Amino acid sequence: MAGDPDNLVLAQLREIRADIGQVKAKLDKLETKVDKLDKDNETFKYQLTHTFGLAGMANLQSQLTQEKADEALARQKRMDEQFAEIERRLTNVEEPQ
Repeated sequence: MAGDPDNLVLAQLREIRADIGQVKAKLDKLETKVDKLDKDNETFKYQLTHTFGLAGMANLQSQLTQEKADEALARQKRMDEQFAEIERRLTNVEEPQ
């Protein structure tokens, strides 16, 4: 009976069923890993978008600050020139001609 063709087929079917069970278990693990990778990827995309948004805002703020600093330097230069002109005039007033 052990060599009976039906028993041989059943033995092979049991081996195939065991192999399929192992493949399903591996597939389940892989699906779990892919789901985690998808979630991690979404988190990364959010963080990257947020980071670039912050970087853009910082860059804009830096440009505005630089423009204000340039304006302040130009105003300081004009004030220095006006102060020098006032000093020159005062010097002319104090010195007899």
